[in-house]
Amino acid sequence: LLNLTLGGSGGKGNIIKNWSDLDIYVVLKKYDILKVVEFMKSIEEFRIHVGTTFYTINEVKNNFLDVKTFIMCYEKQNYNVNPTLYGQDVFNTINHEELIEMEYKNFPNVLHDFRRRYIEALKSNKIEKTYIKKLLILVKKILNVYYGIFIYGYKDSFEELNRILKFDEKLTEMESFDIMEVIDNMEGNKDKILSYSEFLLKYIEKNVDRKEERKWEKELVLGR
Repeated sequence: LLNLTLGGSGGKGNIIKNWSDLDIYVVLKKYDILKVVEFMKSIEEFRIHVGTTFYTINEVKNNFLDVKTFIMCYEKQNYNVNPTLYGQDVFNTINHEELIEMEYKNFPNVLHDFRRRYIEALKSNKIEKTYIKKLLILVKKILNVYYGIFIYGYKDSFEELNRILKFDEKLTEMESFDIMEVIDNMEGNKDKILSYSEFLLKYIEKNVDRKEERKWEKELVLGR
């Protein structure tokens, strides 16, 4: 074991009671499946869900990482979040321009996954917790790719996008979508969630060729 890093909402101090998971990134000298299984059994004793991503040091040094890990590293390196829980920080420095390009290429995967979930939600007329989590990822992708804004947490992410949509699209109804209110009562806000989802999917379709180069300012991330 070389490194344990806390990411996600826990790594940024944005835990939502009875909602958030913990995301832990684990770097090993080599991948020993028996020890990984032992590790997974030990964390299953906790009452909160812990998502784990394992890498070998060789993978880390060669940037053989998924997009979520690249984002975690970029946040860690630039905003004093995602603390190292054990060992040394072994991740390479992440370049902003390369990260935006990677986010852009990964956008279709996120979009099509969410479209499928949206269709299933319409068919079943039911909203699952995972649906809201995927909606957050879609919101972050729009902010990252279209506006070069990296931002944390449900409340700040949705408020920032709604502010932009109100300015760019003159959509005053976006002000009424309060994600924290939605999380507290998903069943009661089902129609509002689906309506908001439909709007975002149409917005992406209309702006599929939009990839603006905007200056990314730190206060946009931490100041809202």
